[in-house]
Amino acid sequence: MVELFLEQEDIEPDTIMEDGRTVFSFAAELGNEDAVKLLLKRGDVNPDSVDRGGRTPISFAAGEGRESVVKLLLQQGDVDPNSSDNNGRTPLLFAVGPFLGPKAHTRSTFSSAVGHEGVVKLLLERGGVDPNPPGISGRTLLSFAAEWGREALVKLLLQRGMFIPIHPIMMAKHPYRSLLRGGRKV
Repeated sequence: MVELFLEQEDIEPDTIMEDGRTVFSFAAELGNEDAVKLLLKRGDVNPDSVDRGGRTPISFAAGEGRESVVKLLLQQGDVDPNSSDNNGRTPLLFAVGPFLGPKAHTRSTFSSAVGHEGVVKLLLERGGVDPNPPGISGRTLLSFAAEWGREALVKLLLQRGMFIPIHPIMMAKHPYRSLLRGGRKV
């Protein structure tokens, strides 16, 4: 069905909609690998388009745990895996846990955070992806994963060279503090 739609010459799949997103961005978020492949094959789609919030298709796919789509996007030369949205959140940060906005950062929201280990691995295995993006308010991926009790992600991030900040300003955001605040067993 998507193929029939895209075969029409008057269809412009890279049209920006009201929220600043494209059809490609939605296909990536939904994990529709066939639609993503078809759109990429057309050649008239920007696979690194930016919406009004600064998010790109790879950040949406990473946040939803769409491994196959993230893998496809990482194979594109014009997709920036370190892109950050208007709040400084990268695809790697979205893969560690959901970020629904400033008001959503509460313990109840974080306790239901999923964390997509497969996507995190894909991103970290690709050369050039910053394993220590500054994140929200200077917090690291490691501190978020620790607070949310994502043991597999914490192990993975430590194995991949994630650092533990020791600067006095960062001590308030220290992953051990996050781990204890999250009520996790030591």
